[in-house]
Amino acid sequence: MATTTIQTKHLGQIRGKTAAGVTQFLGVQYATLENRLADAQLVEKRDGGILDATKDGPTAILPSFGCDVELAAIQHKLPAKELPQSGIDCLNLNIAVPEGTTESSKLPVFVFVHGGGLQIGANSWPQLEFMRFVKLSAEKNLPVIAVSIKHIADFGGDPENVTAAGESAGAASVIYHLNSEVALFKRAIAMSGSNLFTQALPYETHEQNYQRAISALGLKDASIEERIQILLEKPAQELIAILPPSILATPAVDGDLVTSAATHAQTADKTSNLPKRRDWCTDLMIGDCQMDASIIALIMPDLKENCAQKFTTAMNNVLSSQLDVAQRILSEYGISKGMADEEALPAVLNYINDICFFAPVLTLTRGWRGNSHVYYFNEGNPWEGPWKGKATHILDVAYLTQNFQEFMTPSQQLVATTYAEDIFKFCHGTNPWPAVTDGDVTTNFTARVYGPSSEGHDVRLVSEPYRGESHRRSILFDCNDVVSLDELAGVFNVFRTM
Repeated sequence: MATTTIQTKHLGQIRGKTAAGVTQFLGVQYATLENRLADAQLVEKRDGGILDATKDGPTAILPSFGCDVELAAIQHKLPAKELPQSGIDCLNLNIAVPEGTTESSKLPVFVFVHGGGLQIGANSWPQLEFMRFVKLSAEKNLPVIAVSIKHIADFGGDPENVTAAGESAGAASVIYHLNSEVALFKRAIAMSGSNLFTQALPYETHEQNYQRAISALGLKDASIEERIQILLEKPAQELIAILPPSILATPAVDGDLVTSAATHAQTADKTSNLPKRRDWCTDLMIGDCQMDASIIALIMPDLKENCAQKFTTAMNNVLSSQLDVAQRILSEYGISKGMADEEALPAVLNYINDICFFAPVLTLTRGWRGNSHVYYFNEGNPWEGPWKGKATHILDVAYLTQNFQEFMTPSQQLVATTYAEDIFKFCHGTNPWPAVTDGDVTTNFTARVYGPSSEGHDVRLVSEPYRGESHRRSILFDCNDVVSLDELAGVFNVFRTM
């Protein structure tokens, strides 16, 4: 293994590993924790000898099967890694730079926040490695550095030219950070996720959530001190095994970074100033996968049972004063009470996909005051499994990172490299395709469409937000004059609790 050692201003010497034209610095700690419940403290300075950054750092505490769940969603395995977990030493970054990058290079910085429902995920999972992504950026003469820290200039990055990207819950995290009083990044990329789906809940709801967790842990009658001791000292995997799926992992409305729960109405309103700090982040790239709701079928399997009956009940309850509209929507999605579960679930998932993943793309675009680059990822999943041929959740990440290239056909590889190259251009401040300006999705709309290559479509542009070659349904938008997207989102929220 070839190694590269750099001298930094405040972190001392750091040794990384170099291969295939890319140098990686792995497991670089960016913050410390005194214990599981402590606030993180940023690493300002490091003393001592050379820091060995040639191996992955510990992941956060998560279910041991977490990586397998995500690979199951992708429908293709990669060689497994043995990764240690820690409730204290898990705040680390993996940094990848083109070989030969120096402090004077000042390359654009690409920060990626993984998904996982705020419960699973790690920067060291094989599907989330960005070595090939950075290698491709150098080959395309659009070099970027993947992942940023406070001291990124020491690694050759430009701290004034940062693009923050996230997928699924990671996309929601990026959008929440737009509320920061401090300018954090110049551009944002939201892939198949938003704060409209990963909703923040008030403290009152979190208190109820806490009480359910305490009850599940058998600590209902314990003192505060006893509860804290158990939470700090009980083996982490035992805690995870005890807590039921009903315990929510979701942001809180804290009045600071998250000032209120997001709504479609507020987000689409350019005068609402939500998110607050869009003045320091003027460029947005946002998109979805054609069947993002595949992840709902995976993580909420109980929704399938009697789903037609439950969904029609939820629809009629939420739209009780407009039952004609409710029936029209049900009819257009092909949902009726008497359907068998196998037949009903795909239709219900189409609705969930449209309201939870597709609608937020257009809502955030409508409310964005700068340039918004919209894309639709329609490339079908090429691997065997229940979703073969569908553009499934997380498939965009598999294509972006280039980690599955050897398992793709040449046309699929072309979609993957083009997708990545468009993001390189965006990071460099170049418009990869015409932007939607001032939130105008009616007369000034352009979206980039990736795939399906199986139908001879590698990449193309469309000029309408739905219908036609976009392969996006207009059903929910066709009835916006009588029911709001927030009401339609409420249908899913009711359905998921039934």
